[in-house]
Amino acid sequence: MATEYKWEQKTLGQNKKIQEVVASAAKASELMNANMALAKGGIQAAQLFLTTVMSPKVIILNTIADAIDSFVEDFLGTGFYILEVVPEGSETIPKSADGNPIALALAPAAVAANYAAALSLGMGTEFKEWTTAYFGKEDPNELTAGDLKEVPQGNSKPLAKRVNDANSDRIAPAQGSFGFPAMTPSQVISTMIAAIDDPLDDQRPTFSENVEVGAIVMVMGFSNLETNIGDFRATIQAMVDFFGGEQGMFTEGMKKMANIVEAALGQHEDPTKHDVVVTLKNVSGVLGTDEDRELLAKMGVPQNFPANFTLNDFVVGPRLKFGARAIGYISKADEDDITEDEGKPNSVPPIPPNKTYVNQKVTIRGATEDDYLAWKNLSSGATIQRAHFYKSREAHVDQNTSEIVVGEYSNDYNLFDELPFIWRDPVTDDDGKIKKDKKTGKTPPPTLKHYVAGEAVTKVERASKEVKEGEKFDPFLSPVGSPENVLEVIGQTEEVSQMGRAMVDITVTKDIFGTVFEQQKPEAPHPNFKNATLEDLIGDFKTFFGAIQTFTDKLRNIAKDTSGEIDSMVKFLGEAIERLDKINESLQKVLKLFTIGLPDAGVYLLVIPPDGVAGVEGLKEAISGAKNQPPGTLSHSVGFLMIGDKTSTGILTDLLVP
Repeated sequence: MATEYKWEQKTLGQNKKIQEVVASAAKASELMNANMALAKGGIQAAQLFLTTVMSPKVIILNTIADAIDSFVEDFLGTGFYILEVVPEGSETIPKSADGNPIALALAPAAVAANYAAALSLGMGTEFKEWTTAYFGKEDPNELTAGDLKEVPQGNSKPLAKRVNDANSDRIAPAQGSFGFPAMTPSQVISTMIAAIDDPLDDQRPTFSENVEVGAIVMVMGFSNLETNIGDFRATIQAMVDFFGGEQGMFTEGMKKMANIVEAALGQHEDPTKHDVVVTLKNVSGVLGTDEDRELLAKMGVPQNFPANFTLNDFVVGPRLKFGARAIGYISKADEDDITEDEGKPNSVPPIPPNKTYVNQKVTIRGATEDDYLAWKNLSSGATIQRAHFYKSREAHVDQNTSEIVVGEYSNDYNLFDELPFIWRDPVTDDDGKIKKDKKTGKTPPPTLKHYVAGEAVTKVERASKEVKEGEKFDPFLSPVGSPENVLEVIGQTEEVSQMGRAMVDITVTKDIFGTVFEQQKPEAPHPNFKNATLEDLIGDFKTFFGAIQTFTDKLRNIAKDTSGEIDSMVKFLGEAIERLDKINESLQKVLKLFTIGLPDAGVYLLVIPPDGVAGVEGLKEAISGAKNQPPGTLSHSVGFLMIGDKTSTGILTDLLVP
């Protein structure tokens, strides 16, 4: 019977073997702390302490030295292969050596449940399009285990719902208000499998089928990143701390992600970093659209009227790539920065001032980093106008797993002439997962949200917000003030109905437009494998191991001849107190690492023991066929893969896995 591998959520670093080493090392550290504390207070005091208490500690010191040396001998220099998968945006569809997309297995029961959820949300047609395209079966109920044994992995969204690089092979588009590249767990896993086959990677593992190999695979991910960004940041930082801290060689991608997260959050803690000062010309109010010009002329109503932008006006401006428009709001608008037309009184004949249009200098605060960059670099010559603000999100059938994925909220808008508008919002829990009725198990229908021109949301703000672990975060624009009626009555017309004749108002939208004259700019193939040893992997071991031999030798010398070595120990402490501080600091970090471990929040672990797994081909098969994969709703995921032979993986598993 074939071995079944299964994904689980575990806390890394907590196991009995390591706890025994920790207990021994903790005693050594306690003694070292006591001696060092006294030494810092005075060498004579330390000598008194050592003279009076050292004798009872002889046996303990020998035991501690033996335990630590055994620990070092077992683990130091253990070699294996490391792979980080941290989305950068350039990742493409993962393929095997023969050029075909990597395939993963799906469970028929899970697909059936996903189809039921799709029907509840009115997405049955999209689900059938998936089964037809991938399996040639329009009816999802006809899918068999054989059909789902090998499902090719690629883009998560169906073609019709892709925005960025819709027709390309790239699989990690920027998503959400933070604009981070995003990969789902299945994409991370298939990217790992493809990397094992990469012929251009000289560092990839090349075990033959005669060699038993094993692996530890970690996937960390969060859905609804906007609200869970505090927990995401904490998990990424925990990963960096666990595997070497700032000096770690093999968490470069994680550190880069941590830096990106910090930069994004810094802009939310100080929104002024997204401010752009622009000078607008020909600012005026505008009635209706181009299609309304004839009607306005017929009614004798001018299309333009005097008006200017005011504080907190929600505005849309220059076009970004793929047709979207930059959004933001007026964060500063002073009356002193408005310049009226003075006309040309000295010309012949004199030209009177045109009071309809003004020039205006305003500060626009971008809603996101991408919006800010567009306002900063692309707005010259662009038209800006007010709009209705709301938050939206989209649901789709994950093309890799069949799961119904509800995307993250994002700042969105409707132009005034696009109102009224009805938006269907799926009902989800706090983590963005489809909510089901506890009694019936059914998915409730979407919530309908109605937006009308008589109550448009036209003013917003982006307040300073602090991100905290364990707390939901709101990075979005927030409405301020009361909704506004953006309709203008320009006349009446007679209408005839079953009720008789009646006069009916003729209405058009009213907006404010301006053209950016200038913006004032402020001054001034991934991934690949790496070879590693344990001391490379966990950076604080370098300092610890580098000095531990000296430490254990000193312990043995003290135990061997307590009275004769007291003076030398005092001298040792006096001359090397700074170095001992560093050794002890590293020791304390190692103790903390293996006592607390890497928390399991958002972390999924797959352990493949090196028993019967034949070479890299067997390893790829074990990873691709593992059951209970992390959910596809984890829209922002990263991965960490460690591969070794039987000896190395055994040691690594003993070290890290409970």
